[in-house]
Amino acid sequence: HRILYGPTLREFVLGELAGPLLVQQARNRPAVICCDSLDFLSLRRSVEIPVLALFVRDACEAPATAAPRGLRFDTWDSYRLAVLEEFAADLDTARSVLEQVHAAVDLLEPFDRVQQALREAVRGGQGAA
Repeated sequence: HRILYGPTLREFVLGELAGPLLVQQARNRPAVICCDSLDFLSLRRSVEIPVLALFVRDACEAPATAAPRGLRFDTWDSYRLAVLEEFAADLDTARSVLEQVHAAVDLLEPFDRVQQALREAVRGGQGAA
């Protein structure tokens, strides 16, 4: 697959293979899907739910100046948001949803939890080898 997809392999796996399956298997339909990688944004082409990448403004992979082709960036509160350019209207929907939950929810906590679980899984796998 790496030869066929080249540098877009990660985007393909996250946005077109794993992402739609995760959304389909969710018990509740999300109002917005937040991710911490620009590679996940292609999921939006497969679902009827706004998909945005969410970054802390100071420490993000999102460029601070010109947006890469095909992406639209914006800021909200202390975050940078990114969506696919073709779904730029999703920014308004996302802002509305984020404003409703922001006071009660740490928006980055789920990403931290996943990163921690992955680190533990890697450590556990190395110990078994």
